[in-house]
Amino acid sequence: MISFKIGNQLIRKPNLMKQTYVFMLLTCMLVSCNSIKSLAVKEGNFPFTGTIGKEHGTVLKTEFIPIGHAVLEKPIALNIQIIPFTKSTFKAYMNVKELSGAKSSITYVDSIANKPSYTLLTIEDRIGLKEALNNEINKAVKSYLEKDANCKMVSSISVVLDVALVQELTKADGLFLMTDTNGILQIEVVKENQRHIINLPKNELFDYSLMGVCWGENIYGNPVIETFNDNGKCPDGTEKDAKKLDELQSFLKL
Repeated sequence: MISFKIGNQLIRKPNLMKQTYVFMLLTCMLVSCNSIKSLAVKEGNFPFTGTIGKEHGTVLKTEFIPIGHAVLEKPIALNIQIIPFTKSTFKAYMNVKELSGAKSSITYVDSIANKPSYTLLTIEDRIGLKEALNNEINKAVKSYLEKDANCKMVSSISVVLDVALVQELTKADGLFLMTDTNGILQIEVVKENQRHIINLPKNELFDYSLMGVCWGENIYGNPVIETFNDNGKCPDGTEKDAKKLDELQSFLKL
């Protein structure tokens, strides 16, 4: 409280600066906590790599709503990383396990040097992905992205795999994202000219990353996907919202 006198009367006034500081501190604490990503496993909304959709929710809980995906006439190369769990990533894993009602397949002890690991699968061939999305066969998907700048693509997924599958993937000559004859996204493993599809355990997925689209124009002035962004920022000369291209052209005509 702040106290001051008017004549002989003592006036007490709340310390607004202190209240503001406390509010900001609480807000920072909330934001610093890892948001619980609700993958809606029970509803079957599994955010597979390459899936296009939107995020909905609050600071503490986020849900990804899949909308669709592109048709990949050519396989798109994936990158694989085996990453040891940290306290924060294991907490994220356990949070998703609790949400899905499943039990953890691993244990984490901070004092033990050898930590359990998870697998990170990331889209590596972004040039090939850009070409696929600009292809006529994906006209409807591209149009959807063009109309809604909030739509993004799952660029990577974090999943816990058993030892045998990890060894198979790390020893492979290549991993690729593809669509099968039914138009379903799949992961293809290539080893010594042999190819086969693998199925990831959906109940072991615990995190994902999204990337947005950066738009430019072709020689005819039509919107095309130029590249992708991971941080919400697009390179100079491109826009994350295709509608802004029309605004720019209107401004230049003036």
